[in-house]
This record gives sequence, structure tokens and C-alpha cells, in this order.
Amino acid sequence: MIIGKGQKSVSKERVLTEILHRAFPIPMGLSVLDVGCGSGKLANHLSAQGAIYTGIDPHPQSDCGEAIIPACGSALPFDDQMFDGVIMNQSLHHISVPKMANAFDEASRVLRPDGRLLIIEPALHGPAFEILSVVDDETDIRIEARKSLQAALASRELSCREASNKFAQTSFRNFDEYLAELIAVNPGRAATALHFLQALRTKFELLAPCQDGFFVLTYNIDYWVLEPT
Repeated sequence: MIIGKGQKSVSKERVLTEILHRAFPIPMGLSVLDVGCGSGKLANHLSAQGAIYTGIDPHPQSDCGEAIIPACGSALPFDDQMFDGVIMNQSLHHISVPKMANAFDEASRVLRPDGRLLIIEPALHGPAFEILSVVDDETDIRIEARKSLQAALASRELSCREASNKFAQTSFRNFDEYLAELIAVNPGRAATALHFLQALRTKFELLAPCQDGFFVLTYNIDYWVLEPT
């Protein structure tokens, strides 16, 4: 989907806020675990809403102190039924395929009986996906992430309260700004991005239309709100 003139642009931050509200309408006092938190970008938002935030990541990139713990989603260092909410914000497809099932088992284990598990994943279509595929084709791993989710539902340990999708846009002043973000998210892409630089630039200029001096890129996002059965 490419947003045309006259359509309202919606930032990724706003869309993420809307999805969080769908999963946790009243976060005040809730104990929330952010799996694969990276830089801990959800910490400030959730804490400001009154939630008790804990983040884990194999390679934390944050100075949030004790709120961020070096750990993997497939082996959570927490007691049973410790959290009201668990979030995997675009982190499930970064877990190795053999360990995805463990990640769901662990999330179910640390969730309280009335808790919720929020899964947010990038979609398998859309402009952002097509451009990224030039240097990092995530089709197979994103499919595996969805298979693992369906397997978790089939096990009847979790049920799906809500499933939907949204789109968001990010504006870039130029291609170089997009390239810098692409590499910052995953530095391992740098060499491939430079090798396919012209193809990447061509795809970006084709699928991120220029509006009012900015290139507007659309991201398609799928999400699921799950509950213990």
C-alpha cells in the first residue's frame, strides 16, 4: 500500500501506541515484560502509563539500568506467573526457528492467568518489506514466526483475543537517511546494502513517494493479542 496525496500519514510511534492500548487498555500497575526490547524504546511509554516495566534482550542497547536484563526469549530468567503482560514487538522473527516454540512456552509460563501476550510482527507485504528484501529477504523467517504462533494456538495453551493489522509511515529526507536507519537496525546488513546500493536506491525511490520534500515509506504491521487458556 502506497499512501497517496490527501491521505493522512500515521507515524509508527502512534500506531504502536494504538496497538499497546488495544492489548493493555489500563496499564496502570501492570507488570509488563518486553521480550527482545533492544534499546528499550517501550520503557518510557509504558512507565509513563503507570506500568512496571522489565525488558530483556540478548544484546541490550540501553542505559535503562536494571530494567533491561541480558536474556533470551526462549529461556526467561523469571518465576512462573510473574507478569500481567508480555510483549514481543517485532522480535519473534529474530528468534531462531527451533527456539520459537520455546519462546511461546516461556511467555505462557511467566504470564499470570488473566495476563495477555502481545505479538507484533512486520507483514509479508508492503513497500517497506519489498525494499528491505533487496538486501535482507525475511520472507521465510517471517513465515516461520507465524507458523510458530499458529502452533502455539493449536496447543490450546493460548487463545487469540484479537488479531488485526495496521499501516504506518516514516518520512525520510533522502535515501541516505533511510540507508542509515536500515543499517542501524541490523549492522550485519551493511555490506550487502552497499553491494546492492543502486538497486536499493531505485526500489526506495519507486516505493517511497516524495511528498512535500520528504520520501514517505509505508510499513505494514500485523499484531495478535493472546491470552492463557
